Amino acid sequence: MVLVDAYHEAFDTGLGAEQLRVFLRNRARQYHFLDAVARFGVARLLGKQMIELLGPDYRQMPLQERKRYVSLATRPKAMATTIDEHEQAVASLADPPSGHFQNNLPLRILTHGIPWPYQEYERIWQEAQHQAVTWSSRSKLIIAGKSGHAIMLAQPELVIAAIREVMEEASTGASGQG
Repeated sequence: MVLVDAYHEAFDTGLGAEQLRVFLRNRARQYHFLDAVARFGVARLLGKQMIELLGPDYRQMPLQERKRYVSLATRPKAMATTIDEHEQAVASLADPPSGHFQNNLPLRILTHGIPWPYQEYERIWQEAQHQAVTWSSRSKLIIAGKSGHAIMLAQPELVIAAIREVMEEASTGASGQG
């Protein structure tokens, strides 16, 4: 399994219930606003500015790819899915998941190396990424030093290498332990 800057429940507990609720509600509000803007075609007109809001990984994309991304990401169905994701996350705070698993599956955890502008969120996110390493006795944390959250855009070679490594380890039955 390869996790690419994946969400971990320790982010929730690190923020605390109220701060997490505020964080998720604010994100849902941002996407409601973007949805309204997109429905009037403003997102396409502000394509460059929209990309600037997304972070460093998107700025590296070729111009045509950025335009295509904004076009796809601001479609009503895409916006509705993102809004629903954040609203469901707020709703799930009342019934958090319980228990942990540990196994010996090959696991690679890729996490961003370009920090978020919000230091407290960044600290908690990175702590959660380090906790995810405990999910498998055959896990490895990989820091994508030139990437923000969208590692697959900024450093796709890291994602590809991690997938290949996990596939090789799974097919040979290698323990990954030295």
